[in-house]
Amino acid sequence: MEGFNADISDDWEGQWYGPNAAMGIREDHPDDPHDSTLSRQVSGYSLNTPVLARIDYREELDLSGRCLSYTAGLASTYVALTSLNLSNNAIQRLESIPPSLRHLDASHNLLRRVTGLERNHALTSLNLSHNSLARINGLEGCTGLTELRLASNELAV
Repeated sequence: MEGFNADISDDWEGQWYGPNAAMGIREDHPDDPHDSTLSRQVSGYSLNTPVLARIDYREELDLSGRCLSYTAGLASTYVALTSLNLSNNAIQRLESIPPSLRHLDASHNLLRRVTGLERNHALTSLNLSHNSLARINGLEGCTGLTELRLASNELAV
């Protein structure tokens, strides 16, 4: 899309908020009458949900180490995502995970149970290590899963 920049580098200042602000992505919008998003400059506040969602067709997204606590809005925004790294955050539950995913790394979070993956039939690789999982449920729909990492959880064997 012409005139659209998405920067997910570590030097993000957090001054501009748009549909991807919750995911730590800074967006700069020119004065474009065809731009379907609403962005605001807010000091000290974040918008938890987008006002108008932007569709993004990237296939890989790395949101590791961004102090995220939720994943709401991912499936409706990132419609072609096949690889997602959510490691090293503070996520307590997975929700709105794109069904097109093949690889998901949600290690080093605060997950207590597995939810939100019921529609992820294409998922082949799932890393849930270093969480607080006591049991594994909710993976029945992941029929293509060939790699599952669960190290350093609270699972009883």
